[in-house]
Amino acid sequence: MTTFTSLWKADGTYHNKYFNRKNKYSQTFAYDDIGNMTVKTSANNMYSVNTDGNDVISEQADAKLNYNFSYSYSVSKPHQLTSIRRYYL
Repeated sequence: MTTFTSLWKADGTYHNKYFNRKNKYSQTFAYDDIGNMTVKTSANNMYSVNTDGNDVISEQADAKLNYNFSYSYSVSKPHQLTSIRRYYL
């Protein structure tokens, strides 16, 4: 088996002080034994906050950024991507 380095998870927060909004996002990734990405899951929530950015006034999921991608690869060419299936969460 080949040793490889992969990104497994990323998350963070963005605070837009001009519009009093925060975005919290998270992405996770899964790989097969030869390093092909098999799943990518993304979640993003937007929050309206008070002027100091601490108290949440409302919460809304961003439908375009909440999804699960499933990747399939060729049997004869193991790194050749054959399909991506998208599921919105």
